[in-house]
Amino acid sequence: RGLLTEKAAPVMNIIHSIFSLILKFRSQLISQSWSFDAGKQMAVHPNFGLMQQSYNTFKYYSHFLFKVVTKLVNRGYQPHLEDFLLRINFNNYYKDN
Repeated sequence: RGLLTEKAAPVMNIIHSIFSLILKFRSQLISQSWSFDAGKQMAVHPNFGLMQQSYNTFKYYSHFLFKVVTKLVNRGYQPHLEDFLLRINFNNYYKDN
């Protein structure tokens, strides 16, 4: 019930957007095959530019989610969010040095 309240709707919208981006990235990836470019000596994908854009948007949304949940935890809003924050920030991925 924690994130299903009306007050938590913005957080759920961010999470929904992140999962939508994951599905979008997957469809971009599997819609066409990788091929080998002999001139560049590397594998290429026709949708690589779109996949890169989806990845960058995913990074932006996930970092934004981290910031929002961090603020909620610091304000004492719904104690279970501390566990969620721990999982989001595994190995201090989002912590600035």
